[in-house]
Amino acid sequence: MVLKCGVIGLGRQSVEDHLPALTASDAFQLQCICDVDQQKTDQLASKHTVKGYTSYDSMLDQEELDVVIIAVPHSNYLPIIRKAAERGVHIIKEKPLAVSSQEAKQIYSIINSSQIFMGINSINC
Repeated sequence: MVLKCGVIGLGRQSVEDHLPALTASDAFQLQCICDVDQQKTDQLASKHTVKGYTSYDSMLDQEELDVVIIAVPHSNYLPIIRKAAERGVHIIKEKPLAVSSQEAKQIYSIINSSQIFMGINSINC
């Protein structure tokens, strides 16, 4: 079984680690990418031959994904996690889990009630 994957956030971590790992993987198929920077999105979408979005809402509404990798600034995670969970999309996110204990409780509640899996990427290279 190959999991259909999207990536939200096209910073250094995604460009240097996530995208190459996904394209080399037999377990994942990179379906789409998303970033607020239209030029970066267009460039990387063309390079990886996938659909590019500048809105995670649009991406999650239009694509049928199994998992999404979220690599955005820490203060931007919560609404993306909520939207992915509503769509039943599993999540891999960059560390830390949350920026506060209150946010961690919100994330736990979202994940627990949606019956999806969320993993935290903690690789330091």
